[in-house]
Amino acid sequence: MSKERLIEKITFSAIMLSFGIVSTLVFKLVPMGPFPFLRFSLTPSIVIFVSIVAGPLFGAVVGIFSDLIPAFLLAVGGSYNPFLSIAYCALGVLPYFLARLVKKYSSFFKKPFVLYGLYGLFIILLGITFYANPPLEEAFGENAYWIKPLILSLTFLTIVVFFVLVFFLNKKRENDPLYRNKSEFSLYEIAFISFISEALTMTIGKSLAFFAFGLIYNWNLSYWYFFSMLILGLAPSTLVDLFFISFLLPFKNRFQINR
Repeated sequence: MSKERLIEKITFSAIMLSFGIVSTLVFKLVPMGPFPFLRFSLTPSIVIFVSIVAGPLFGAVVGIFSDLIPAFLLAVGGSYNPFLSIAYCALGVLPYFLARLVKKYSSFFKKPFVLYGLYGLFIILLGITFYANPPLEEAFGENAYWIKPLILSLTFLTIVVFFVLVFFLNKKRENDPLYRNKSEFSLYEIAFISFISEALTMTIGKSLAFFAFGLIYNWNLSYWYFFSMLILGLAPSTLVDLFFISFLLPFKNRFQINR
């Protein structure tokens, strides 16, 4: 890599890191009611974008410090959890390799049934974890009988809207010279990268991070309690990732993932 190329990537990553820090700080202030471990922000989208565009090293750095710096600037909920920074580090690394996989087998991942199958499994898993988790039942309290089906229904509706939007926007992009010439990925491919990255790091990884931290401080909460809470954010987070990354990716073609 040339010196100029390295400087470009450092500058680009620094700008994205500043956005990630601000996003984390802002959304830390948003109360989540009975879901204290669930957070929505643009930070995962930013980290995934950096990983795809600038590579796993820069993605990991942006991921770690997007969590680390806000944790010390605005401490919410007690001590700093280093396991969360590990999850964000993984989020900065994984999309790069998924992008390379998708690029290599593009003809397969451009097909919508891959994404439909993933979300089908997601709905099944969400229903199982939602109705087989006593700690989550306690979190909902006496309103559990109507809150759980409401959340599941809204999640399903979100996914249906997501599929419809992806279908029509992908058709539109196919006829748009800007995207056809400069973007390396279809919307289905971006959604796949985002879904797998978010599921493995922000759902499974963060659940492990909270569980491990809880063992140290004797929270007496099961892994599945955290998992059931965090999995609720997978569908809307993937939707945000899709639009954020697909909008910016064509304008960042100078940073190639294969360099």
